[in-house]
Amino acid sequence: MSMLEDGSAIVGEADAVNVAEVASKYDIAVEKATKDDLKALEQPTTKGLKDLKMLYVGNQDDKLSLEELGFDDLTQVTAASVTADPSVLNGVDVIWVGTAFTFSGAQAAGRDAVQAWVDAGGSIVGRSAAANTAANTFGLLQATAIAGNSSGNGIVKVDTPDGSLLKPYQQDASFVYPAVSFTDLGATTKVEQSYGANNPLLAGHWRATNGTNGPEVAASKASVISGEKASGGKAVVFGTSVVFRNHPKGGLSQAARGLFWAASEGARVVAPAPLDATLDVDGLFKADKVTLQDGVKQADIDRVKGLVNEMDDSPVKTALLQRIAEAQRQLDIPPRPCVTPGTAAVFLDTPVGHKFYKEIDWMSCMGLSTGNKVAGGKNYAPKDSLTREAMAAFIYRLEAPAGYVAPPVSPFADVNAGDKFYKEIAWMYEAGLSTGTRQPAGKPVYAPKNSLTREAMAAFIYRLQAKTDPQVKSYVAPASSKLVDMKVGDNFYKEINWMYDAKLTTGYATPNGKEYQPKNSLTREAMAAFIYRLRY
Repeated sequence: MSMLEDGSAIVGEADAVNVAEVASKYDIAVEKATKDDLKALEQPTTKGLKDLKMLYVGNQDDKLSLEELGFDDLTQVTAASVTADPSVLNGVDVIWVGTAFTFSGAQAAGRDAVQAWVDAGGSIVGRSAAANTAANTFGLLQATAIAGNSSGNGIVKVDTPDGSLLKPYQQDASFVYPAVSFTDLGATTKVEQSYGANNPLLAGHWRATNGTNGPEVAASKASVISGEKASGGKAVVFGTSVVFRNHPKGGLSQAARGLFWAASEGARVVAPAPLDATLDVDGLFKADKVTLQDGVKQADIDRVKGLVNEMDDSPVKTALLQRIAEAQRQLDIPPRPCVTPGTAAVFLDTPVGHKFYKEIDWMSCMGLSTGNKVAGGKNYAPKDSLTREAMAAFIYRLEAPAGYVAPPVSPFADVNAGDKFYKEIAWMYEAGLSTGTRQPAGKPVYAPKNSLTREAMAAFIYRLQAKTDPQVKSYVAPASSKLVDMKVGDNFYKEINWMYDAKLTTGYATPNGKEYQPKNSLTREAMAAFIYRLRY
């Protein structure tokens, strides 16, 4: 699904049946996308949406409201629980903050884990002074929250400026109980909505009990603010009560808008673009000589999609296959080397200009990744976390001997013969690339569905290279790491420093120096980069 700048959502043709069911259930009007809508899919202001994985800090109001919005991958956390288990942050898109999320001195490890997650692109969205404090603490925005009378509640007038992320869903009024306004905004903190001028209270009970908590003080001040870090992490903080007992439905729509705006992008819907080709009178496809001489591989055939002069594209595909076969015989065109990036993207969500296009295109050409089928083609999902089973599949395709036969009995307690990727995971064990996690008794576990951490990736790659390269096997880690978050004695210290010295990783630049961020989940695009650098 893609969301356009005007707030409308576009769904691919392959999901038409699902859309019809949802539209009928919730009485939603669905229209056929116009040509302008399809053009807008390519605009930088359009965003691909995805099913969000969220943590929330809050009460029943927050839980009920988020569930009513359809967010079902929810886990409640506190500062204490994050400190006890920082891995809860793995793969999380957004943290919703509705109540206090502050860390004591004894909880510094938890605070550092959240900071690392934010610095890696994690976002915070929420309500009231609590969310403002969290967003300030982790450097996503700068503002001072001013709380209205704690018993004050009612309907207030609000104004939404042009360019606001809430503009597509702007409302003239909002509910507060109590109201929170924001002042002392930092240079990069943006006002997304403000309280009306003079006295914004339209109906209800909100009277001043001191010099700062009345409606006149909140007048014209920010009611919703946002911020963004260079790393990609974002924050949206609502001073209005958008989730009060899940009653203010208009507020819920704005909360959802804020969550999707702050979260990382999902796969976009791709418009069925016309082919850059013509049909001659007998219906055969006229293949362009330059296109043929650019080299032919299976992915080129897969990219033949769309409509030609409003006609069904199936005869075009058939004719193209015929003409490519003829051209290969006549011109003897070899497939292009995989190390040379293709001129047209294989995956819909990894365009030619993508940061890791070369590496991801190579992964496809080498047969290391087939992607996921979606409407209009295939996606690579570069920003998604890589699972441990997918990692096994990548490495197996790259290094496993031909004709490998998996053992009839699994070496891992949580992977059974016949499971998806069983052969690949069993080979990882037999090759000495993965030992799994020891248990008090019985076999180790592999945890195939878990996200792969960056430190585990370093261990896999190091073991792989050390098997065949004596220099790698004899590598001695430095007494002091150039990566500021790696200390002698840390798990995988040797492997991670070898990755850095071998230029397989460049680390993340931070004010304190370069970090490896070993506990963070590895993205699929980072995996492609690591494996590509390993070979070239």
